[in-house]
Amino acid sequence: MNDLLIVGKIFDSVEFSEIEKYSEFEDCEFINCNLAERELSGLHFIDCKFCNVDLSMVKVNNALLRNVLFTDCKMQGIVFSDCSETLLSFNFINCILNFCSFNGLIIHETKFDRCKLEEVDFVNSELNDSEFIECDLNMAVFGFTRLDNVDLSSSYNFVIDPESNVITRAKFSTCGLIGLLQRYNIEVI
Repeated sequence: MNDLLIVGKIFDSVEFSEIEKYSEFEDCEFINCNLAERELSGLHFIDCKFCNVDLSMVKVNNALLRNVLFTDCKMQGIVFSDCSETLLSFNFINCILNFCSFNGLIIHETKFDRCKLEEVDFVNSELNDSEFIECDLNMAVFGFTRLDNVDLSSSYNFVIDPESNVITRAKFSTCGLIGLLQRYNIEVI
């Protein structure tokens, strides 16, 4: 791979070969691309947008994701924990993130808006000040997770044990309280 920087380019419906010749992308847009199962390890994405891109099962070892927006993307099985943690920041709108891992990451102020997050691993993560807006968190795993000031008030299907997670000032709807009480084996009517 060449060590080339590309700035401000729109990649619309392109083949991976048009992308792989670069190693750093700044202020670029990726639209209608299929990057599933590709090797994105070591690449840098700064202030980039991905729209309607299939990124399922991509490899992201030491990839740099700084201020990246994913909209309408399919992103199943990505191990975000393998990314470079240097200034790691991203947001997701209407994305499918099933089976992804954010294990051990510090991703404060992350927005998950109308995302499907089934069986996602948030163990040992810090999600302080993040928002989960109308997200499906079915079988997502939270353990030793910091959820200070997190908004889960419109999300559903989550189970979070308040005794093994930090949830200070977090916001939940009345319906969401069931997911906080599950470990106690009580019936809420």
